[in-house]
Amino acid sequence: GGCGGVIHPPPRRPRVSMALRRLLPPATRSVVHHLARSISASSSYGLDDATAAAAVARDRAIRVDHLALNTEVPSSSLAPGVASVDEDDVRRKRLVYRSKQRGWLEVDLLMGTFAASHVPSMTSAEMDEYEEILNQETIEIFEYVTGKHTPPPSLDTGMMRRLQDWAASSPVGTSPSSYANLKDKANMT
Repeated sequence: GGCGGVIHPPPRRPRVSMALRRLLPPATRSVVHHLARSISASSSYGLDDATAAAAVARDRAIRVDHLALNTEVPSSSLAPGVASVDEDDVRRKRLVYRSKQRGWLEVDLLMGTFAASHVPSMTSAEMDEYEEILNQETIEIFEYVTGKHTPPPSLDTGMMRRLQDWAASSPVGTSPSSYANLKDKANMT
């Protein structure tokens, strides 16, 4: 788009440096790549080309920063005598947190209880598969895990089957009172 009848090529998609990409977990890298492609393919929302390109670049930078695994924590947050945090521990805590904070009670409970029980013993490859599932929209996670819809091939993994088996065992119950009891028990207030 442009003005005055002049057609301008779409803005160049900003690139994420390879060094920065290596800092991201594999599942997060695929999300950043997908988002970058979808953002650059979208319209400019009536903005001039320079403003649209700047908005796309800023959006990507914010998403990369948000999805990056930050292992720098203030010393006041560390246990006495501990100088740094382990990257795997940070990733596991983030996965559990993201599982418990989906914004939909049933999914919070289902994914949160699964994560609390299983994430601590997951391998790095299993965490990649689990994170790929967590990167989906909450409603899609619910539909895939409960079997209402078939997951796409990229999500149809051993981890998805473990989640589906977990959901089929009704670990969160089937009534509002059982949800409330489990929420209290799982410290998800």
